[in-house]
Amino acid sequence: MKKACLGIIVTVLGMVFVSGVMAQGSGVAVDVVISGEVSDGVVVCSTKQGYEPCFRGSDPNMFGVVTTQPSVQLVSESTPSGKLQYPVVSSGKIQVRVSSINGVIKAGDFVTSSEMAGVAGKALKSGYVLGTAVDPWEIEDTEQVGVIGVNLGIKPAVMSAKATTNLIGMIKEGVEASFLSPLSALRYVVAGVVVTASVVAGLIFFGKVARGGIEAIGRNPLASKMIEFSIVLNVLLTAAIMLVGVAIGYLILVI
Repeated sequence: MKKACLGIIVTVLGMVFVSGVMAQGSGVAVDVVISGEVSDGVVVCSTKQGYEPCFRGSDPNMFGVVTTQPSVQLVSESTPSGKLQYPVVSSGKIQVRVSSINGVIKAGDFVTSSEMAGVAGKALKSGYVLGTAVDPWEIEDTEQVGVIGVNLGIKPAVMSAKATTNLIGMIKEGVEASFLSPLSALRYVVAGVVVTASVVAGLIFFGKVARGGIEAIGRNPLASKMIEFSIVLNVLLTAAIMLVGVAIGYLILVI
């Protein structure tokens, strides 16, 4: 009896080990119908017409990556007539088709969708990313496509260079996302409301303080220095209110 149980355990462990070696990545795959050319490592986006290979840079509608050998697969019971379903992984480590369209990729770089259909590239600006590169892709030929390991984690990310340009880019991505996927645009909408409300509140507060200070100086010129000092403090408080609003908006986008 003990030998039989031991044999079953060894067999199960062997099956798990073999399936893990054969699988191209970790994570749970979901079967979805995808239009267009599909192969292992293709980056897939969700559109109003259904699922298809991504063809926009930093697409906010990225859904996952195709893999024909997932470690775990949830098989759909029903398949639309004449349609092919493919397993797509949205999290975990997976092999992804990439190119150097946005420059060579180093391990640790953010990667995202690109204008090459279904192919990821290095993320150069703030916006949605597919995940983080585990392996490098150092071939400078932008036409050549290969596969590298990527830790999937679809989310908005803020790059450190040129904050002004990044902010404009993120606003643009948010506006575009609102027409494609309301859920993807929710972060931008909430962040925009918070930042706008803080700026408006700060300006209203500053206007009242400035007007009151000027009237106070006119009524009591001898206390002008004290009143001016009070105005300066309130200006700093106004700036603090605005900065807090911007910080909260930033956290909404990156968390």
